[in-house]
This record gives sequence, structure tokens and C-alpha cells, in this order.
Amino acid sequence: MLLEKLKEKFSELQGEGKSEDAILIALKEILQHYILNFVYTSKDYSHLTMYGGTALRIGYELPRMSEDVDFQTSKKVDIERFAEDMMKHFKDNYNLEIETKVSVSPEKDTNVVFVKFAILKEFNFTQIKWTKLQIRIDINYFEKTDKFIKDTIPGGKGTDLAYTIRTYPISTLMASKAIAFLKRNARGIGDILTNVKPRDVYDMMWYMNRGTMPDLEYLKEKGISFDTFLDFRDKIKLRANKIDDQVFRNDLSKFFYNINELESWLSNWRPKFMQLLDSYKVYEVGELEKIYGHVDFSTENRTISYRFSTLDHPHQEVIFRVILTDYWFEFSDIKINSGHRVLEIEDKAEKGTAKMSELDYEYIGLFYRKIKDYLDRNKNVVFQDKFETKVIRATADKLDPKKQIYLDKRLLERIDFEELL
Repeated sequence: MLLEKLKEKFSELQGEGKSEDAILIALKEILQHYILNFVYTSKDYSHLTMYGGTALRIGYELPRMSEDVDFQTSKKVDIERFAEDMMKHFKDNYNLEIETKVSVSPEKDTNVVFVKFAILKEFNFTQIKWTKLQIRIDINYFEKTDKFIKDTIPGGKGTDLAYTIRTYPISTLMASKAIAFLKRNARGIGDILTNVKPRDVYDMMWYMNRGTMPDLEYLKEKGISFDTFLDFRDKIKLRANKIDDQVFRNDLSKFFYNINELESWLSNWRPKFMQLLDSYKVYEVGELEKIYGHVDFSTENRTISYRFSTLDHPHQEVIFRVILTDYWFEFSDIKINSGHRVLEIEDKAEKGTAKMSELDYEYIGLFYRKIKDYLDRNKNVVFQDKFETKVIRATADKLDPKKQIYLDKRLLERIDFEELL
């Protein structure tokens, strides 16, 4: 029973001496799974693309907790019906009455549903006096949503639920967070007025610590255009310089079980922020120098490597590696169609490799076009010297999503390079 699960979590965290604010958000995080299960098992709402802090928390184990749920979609959603369907779902499946309040903001293209669970009287809170736990759900209409590649993450961890979340790849998630970081309007946090949420700063640092590169095309479609990452970095630096340190503790304390962890972060966030921004290595990619082919006979995987020169580092090269299973070469029904060859690059193929077939050159041309398109969209500026795709498979059995990607022929031909990483 859902309420019993919440009570067990409450008792566990209370016994560990966690703050009531943190316990309240922990209860919200459990209920988020049940809301997401409703969304992603529904034929009417499973098209919603999740993003924001909760997506990071569930999919990438973001250290801080998250209390709201954010979606984007290119389809119009009847928000009143969405709220009604959710109320029915919780009543029918968990015998739980919930309240919903809908807020429509046409000027922001965002509809909001406030979901209220009248359950807090069941818990022995001493400082929290209200009786209803509220979760905010934002559904943002973005007509270009489907232009951007999608990723999936498993949901339901720690519950008896099993569902799959539709989301963006991490580069696009970072871009969406950068928009919040750069464009939030002034609001009060405690007694202080600020136009940057400290949680946005925390999340940006989390992305930067991973070396994640923002999707500049997404930023452009959202009205923030940068020619290169360097321009983006400059704008982020200027914004960070305007943040009042006093707002951080007010905003972030409830999102951490371990206050010492937060205090450590607070003590040096600004120099660390600047250090992380400056730590990105930047390479301006020049001409294609060589193409290598390799077969790993232990796995029967084939690798195509493309080596490019760089303009700003004379002895530095940037290498793109594409890894495919042998199925793509052996079975006629999944071999790609002809028409992908790029004749002018074929003399770059390393002479020491085995003689290449026409099909080899089709794959070489296909992936070269993808890499070139990726470079063109990023103004030939990249932030690492080696790119390696997941193993591109033509079968889905025993798939390891962290290391492998399953595609059919049509998807292989259409997919952008960064979707393969």
C-alpha cells in the first residue's frame, strides 16, 4: 500500500535524525515515481519529455533531492483532463484521494498542475503544521521538442513500479538548465530577492563536473544563441558574478540529507564554479587526416576511426570512433542503402588496412557525414579530443543501454552523431 511505503520511509529517515524539510521532500520523491508511472503508462501522456532536476535525480543520481516534475511536449495537452485522469488513476489504483489545481500561463507556454496529497496528518511531524503534501508538475509547450533526440531512463527505483521515462540526452538537459540559469526572473528566497536559483547553480556545477557540453542548438531554438561554447562560457561567468551568496543556504538546505555536504559545497562554490568552467578543453577542428578500420575478432565488432587535425594545437588531433557489430555487414536485410559514399575522403583510408568493400565505404561515408554535420552545428569547436560511440547493434537481446545502442536501418541512417555517444 502506497501510504504504508511512505510511513516506512518517514520512520527510517526520522530515526536517522534527518530534518523535517528533507523528509518531506523524500516523501515527494516517492510520490513522483507514482506520478511518472501514471504518465508513462498512459497512451495519452507518454509522449511527454521529462527534463529538469527530477530527471537528473532519477536518471543520473544527482546528489541533491528534487521536488517538482517538469515536462516538455510539442503536442497540446488538455491540462484539465490530465489532472482529472491523474486523480482517477490514484483513486482506482491506490485508493488515494488527491486534489489538483490547474494554472494556465499562455504567455509562458506552460501549464501547471499542483497535486495535493492530504496525507501529512498520518505522520508525526512536529514543525510542519500543514496537512497536504504538494507536488508541482509543469508541462511546457515547445513546438521543436521532437526536433531534438530523445533518451530513455528506467523509472521506479526503490518502488514496485516499472516504467520507462522519455527524456533528453544529457547535453540537452544541460542546455535546458542553462536557460533557467540565464533567464530566470527575480524572485524572493527568504528575505532576499534573486534572479538565480541556487539549485540551478548547483546543477550547472554538477554538469560541468561531468564535462558535459550543452546542446547549443537547443539554446538557439529557445532564443539564446551562441556561436561557440566560448561565448556560452563567458555569459555563464558574467551571470555567476551577480549571485548573492546569502541566498544559497535558504534555497538548498532542504534538498540535502547531509548538511555537512552542503556546508562544504557552500564554502567554495564560486571559485569551484569558475574553475570548472575554465577546465573545459577547447579544440578547433581542422581537416580530416586519416580513416582507420579495425575488426575486433573477440567481439566481432568493427571500428571506424576518423582522425582530424586541430587549428589551435599543432600536434593535437581529434579522433571520432564509431563501433558497429558485424551484423550490419553480414545480413542483407539490415545493411544500409547505397548513396552514402563520400568519394573525396576515400583516399584518407589508411593503406595498411585490409581492402575495403563498397559496403565498407558506404558506412565510412555515412558516419563521416554525421560527424561533419555535428562539427558544422558546433562551428568546428569541440571540448574533448576523443569521441567514441556506443556499440551500435542491430539486435536488442541482452542490450546494455550504457554501452550499447539498438537501431534499425532507418534509424541508423537518420540519427545524429551525438545520439550515438
